Amino acid sequence: MNGEKGQTSLQDEYAKTDSFIASVLKVKSWLRTTESMPIESQHKMQEVQLRDLFHHAWHCSDWWRTRLSQAGYIPDDSNISSFSLFENIPPLLRTDLQEHFVTMRAWRSDWSDKDMFTSTTSGSTGVPVRVEKYSAAYNLIYEAMALVDHEWHMRDARLSLAIILGEEDSLHLGWGSLLVALQGKGAVMKRSIMNMSSLDHAAWLLENHPSYLATVSYRASEIGEILISQGKTLPLLQIFSQSERVTPQQREICHRAFGGAKIIDRYSCEEVGWLALQCPKHDHLHVVAGTTIIEIVDDHLRPCPVGVAGRVLVTNLHSFAMPIIRYDIGDIAEWGEECDCGIKLPVISRLWGRKRNLVKLPNGELRPMIFLGEDVAKIQVIKEYRVIQYKSGEIYFFVRAERPLTASEVAKLTSLVVNYYTQLMVNVCEVSAIDWGTGLKREEFVRLEE
Repeated sequence: MNGEKGQTSLQDEYAKTDSFIASVLKVKSWLRTTESMPIESQHKMQEVQLRDLFHHAWHCSDWWRTRLSQAGYIPDDSNISSFSLFENIPPLLRTDLQEHFVTMRAWRSDWSDKDMFTSTTSGSTGVPVRVEKYSAAYNLIYEAMALVDHEWHMRDARLSLAIILGEEDSLHLGWGSLLVALQGKGAVMKRSIMNMSSLDHAAWLLENHPSYLATVSYRASEIGEILISQGKTLPLLQIFSQSERVTPQQREICHRAFGGAKIIDRYSCEEVGWLALQCPKHDHLHVVAGTTIIEIVDDHLRPCPVGVAGRVLVTNLHSFAMPIIRYDIGDIAEWGEECDCGIKLPVISRLWGRKRNLVKLPNGELRPMIFLGEDVAKIQVIKEYRVIQYKSGEIYFFVRAERPLTASEVAKLTSLVVNYYTQLMVNVCEVSAIDWGTGLKREEFVRLEE
């Protein structure tokens, strides 16, 4: 069920040892203590970690030594606040990772190639990047955060798990060697997401009756719609989502089709790993403050207040092999109010997606596109849709429906966008199939710049 681990064979080797398990549990316990820390205490904890990261980066990386010096960093000067210096550091861009891969390395003299692994991703942007990670530390933290997520949502790894993702079909016992050691062996059934239709996946799930399902949210909701149309339900305990934002409509469909099961989301990226976990009580996310600093800023790098969407900048506090400091991952999000669940970690109330998921107004202003799914679903003949804004600024509403739309239905679709963005031209195009591309992610709205 873990998607972003490095060096799986090394991970499995560690997890077999009592010492690795003890280390993971120790880190997990520390992460759990951060949940109850007041925000001020979280910031103090992060400032200490930032100081260590700056010190290491300055001494071990030519590229970071230059950037930190330009920001005013003076090694071993304890009078300088890490956070005040932090704000002087320009955002780290994907092009920086591409062009300065070697000089951004910050290896200690006793590290070698066998201690590292490299994560590679395009992040749905078409701009591939590589990030090096120190295997032992990354795997330890990754597994500890996975256990936190496991505990928050009270999962039982002795039960069966169906995984519908980009993997080959297989059947085996155990959710991973660590959970096997801690809880026991549950059956894991894996199925390739691309080789079968949602109708086939629905039949397969009904035949196997898993307790949990792991897949991307759009596929879970497609399967859910099929079950609802067939008058069937498949009781699940939870659905684990990854790789894309989850819409309110998808949550509602899955709740109906899977016996009240919730979609449990997480926020992560290949360059860093886990960033935020879904709240045990609500649908929003809590930032993993013990390992990560997340900023949400406007175009002038000013912090966004609660409820205002902005750019996401990520700092990985344990990225010693290749420091990731104020990394602009290309996402748009907004902060939420303090949570009533008892967890005091910062709240991300909404992920809007990437910058290409922002609608562009005639004056050049970029705004988050509203979630359209709930309103589109009211036009019941529509089976699938996608909205694209082209470079000209015009918006095309591509629709697959069970019959031709009436003039009234076309007007309703157009009004969904025009009521919010009155300056935009909206066209409705009825098609026999929606072109989603070849990747796992599906974006209901995307803005094309070319």
